[in-house]
Amino acid sequence: MAVLSIYFIISGSSCHGLPMGSERLEILERNIEIRHSEGTKELSYRIHELVRNGFLPDMRKVNSEEAAASSSGNRTVASAAWWGWNEKDSTDALNRAFSAPVDVLVVPAMARPWMVGPLNLKGPRVVLFEPGCVVMAAKNAFRGTGECLLSIVDAEGTHLVGYGTRLVMRKGDYSKKPYESSQWRHAISIRESAGVLIEGFSIESSGGDGVYIGQRRGMRVPSDIILRDLNLKNHHRQGVSVIAATGLLIEYCRLLGTTGNPPQAGIDFEPNTGAYGFENCVVSNCVFRMNAGAALHLHFINLRGSDPAVSILIKDSVLLGTPLAVWVSGLSNGVRGALEFSGTIIEGVRAMNATREFRFIFR
Repeated sequence: MAVLSIYFIISGSSCHGLPMGSERLEILERNIEIRHSEGTKELSYRIHELVRNGFLPDMRKVNSEEAAASSSGNRTVASAAWWGWNEKDSTDALNRAFSAPVDVLVVPAMARPWMVGPLNLKGPRVVLFEPGCVVMAAKNAFRGTGECLLSIVDAEGTHLVGYGTRLVMRKGDYSKKPYESSQWRHAISIRESAGVLIEGFSIESSGGDGVYIGQRRGMRVPSDIILRDLNLKNHHRQGVSVIAATGLLIEYCRLLGTTGNPPQAGIDFEPNTGAYGFENCVVSNCVFRMNAGAALHLHFINLRGSDPAVSILIKDSVLLGTPLAVWVSGLSNGVRGALEFSGTIIEGVRAMNATREFRFIFR
């Protein structure tokens, strides 16, 4: 097998006459801000219409009768506040709301953050977080090394919309006693799920990844996952970790300031042993900046030539390395497929191990 190692710096490269470097970054940042502004207005209007049409009586107040009706499947729209809100700990209330079999659940913006421990989304098809809402990891919670702020497991067609909403963990706390060291305290964990859309949130300061996408060994590969309009900031391991996915779209996201536990990347495609599936994965119109590791990291040591061919496209994005922009490794076991860049600015060091079976395409 012929192997070619490439280590060099590319600054301000572009395709199709696109603006170079800082100008392209400014344009993309402005487009992302416009999308967030418009998304916030649209979400506010959707929630306003639900209130105006009588679907959310007493949206910010405890209402045990409406909560019970929602939990028993007798309501299609509900407010999470009906199950209770407590400024010190709303974990139980929010988990009960997240178990209700409703079409739409609204998480209202309260006077103070929703302080919570680990949450599990099981019931609602669509969850709308009111602009201004803050869901925050409670002090001294998340003692378990793998406890996540929000877990979505074995879901079908689940949509979370959070323009103007912050999901915040306490990264600084998890690196000292009484916490045990860990790289798995993710903000959002998506496993064995299909048709999941997460859009509009600012996701901050997890003890692992901003978003983790994968599966337990031998379980189904996540499919048709969309991450859109997310700000992923200051995470401990990655902005996004993709352990396995088919039909993945990450678009108009910012991946900023990952630092803590290697590889410390903006996005990391890296399978576990026995896990596979990187087919039709697209990263579009995203900004990667100030990550301690590579902006984009691919490590395929656990893949074999018998696994499905890898198909990853990075398009119309800006990757700023500090200094690593792209790091690809682990191709020596006959991994097949391609990593393609189209219309993308790359500034920084690119480290790649090319083989006859795995191609790098620059358009």
